Amino acid sequence: MRKALWIASGLLVSAFIIVVLWPEPADRGHSAFYSDRSYDFEAKRVLDDVAVAGGDTGEALQAIGEVPAGDAQGWYRAWLAAGDRAVAVASNTHAPLEQGHALLRAHTYYRTAEFFLSPQDPRRPEIWKKNVDALSW
Repeated sequence: MRKALWIASGLLVSAFIIVVLWPEPADRGHSAFYSDRSYDFEAKRVLDDVAVAGGDTGEALQAIGEVPAGDAQGWYRAWLAAGDRAVAVASNTHAPLEQGHALLRAHTYYRTAEFFLSPQDPRRPEIWKKNVDALSW
């Protein structure tokens, strides 16, 4: 009986230490944009492309923030809009370097827009043309 009481007391003290005195984990941000691994991968892919293939972190985060996981139509609309905005920037500037950067961003966003569309989706040729046009302005 006495041994069981000691064991119970030890467990109670251990539980108290774990629950009350254990430090909270540091708030270091989140490692995922989506719980859906496909959407999370594609969101990170666009952000990885910012430095090397054209893109803007703010524009990408805006598009990512507009789309719930699993919404292929919303994904398409958000990235199409991002691409169209980048083309509008290119159209409204006379600085060749700024135009080039905007068109490269548009290419990245148009390419991203079509990712979750089915192969038979009738919008694929249109978005492909926008993608190619952005690269051959």
